[in-house]
Amino acid sequence: MPRASTPAQAPLPPLEASLFRLTVDDLKWYAAALGANPLPARKGELTELLNYVQTVREEEKSHLARDIHDELGGILVGAKMDVSWVADRFKDREPEVAAKLKRALLMLDEGVEMKRRIIEELRPTLLDNLGLASAIDWQVRQVCDRAGLQCTLNLEESDVELPPNVSIAIYRIVQEALTNIVKYAKARHVDVELVQNATEVAVVIQDDGVGLPPGADTNALSHGISGMRQRVRALGGDFHIRGKPRAGTTLEVNIPLASPAAALAASTATPAHEGRAAAQV
Repeated sequence: MPRASTPAQAPLPPLEASLFRLTVDDLKWYAAALGANPLPARKGELTELLNYVQTVREEEKSHLARDIHDELGGILVGAKMDVSWVADRFKDREPEVAAKLKRALLMLDEGVEMKRRIIEELRPTLLDNLGLASAIDWQVRQVCDRAGLQCTLNLEESDVELPPNVSIAIYRIVQEALTNIVKYAKARHVDVELVQNATEVAVVIQDDGVGLPPGADTNALSHGISGMRQRVRALGGDFHIRGKPRAGTTLEVNIPLASPAAALAASTATPAHEGRAAAQV
């Protein structure tokens, strides 16, 4: 349900009281409200909570993707084998039955393909198996083929293994940027560049579309821009987006790579709001 008042007008309800009822839209609204009510301590708390929610969402998507692959995938494959067996028995004796079974096999094939697409949306297997550059290459080409866009890719491969939270963040940012381009930019061409080395990973996405309306780059609720910015800030990176009406848009992301010791410390740290909850039990 839409908020009844703008962030600048609305009071901030207690965050702890509604913690487990918050949706992502609620959190974005809190972010906009805090932007209009600059309370540093509370902004830090909300930033931590947003980061935690993003991490939990990606973990849940991974679990769901595995369940769909194992459970639904097994059901579809088993059904296809059985229908194929029956179709072979009826193809000479009952042509009409064989024709219906053939159509059933085609629908099962569509179900298998749909399952694959859903899994890739939830958790891109290319990202886990072949790395960030290959996953972005597949993603950009798929989107551009469907939308009728031309694309230029300059994706640098690297022997450095990126932390999982960095690679999925970059992948989701590219995904969100492409979605915005298809929905709003009216572009004909997209350029995507990826640079990776031992100290940082950077991505630049450019289009030749209608550009940004005035104020869109700073609007906390503008077309997913705030979500992309939050992902980058959570990793200590820099996020820049610029564009002028009818002059295209350029999005630049640069994320530093933590040292192995720092990465280990971050992965084993307990979020502060979890610590507070445990202390209250």
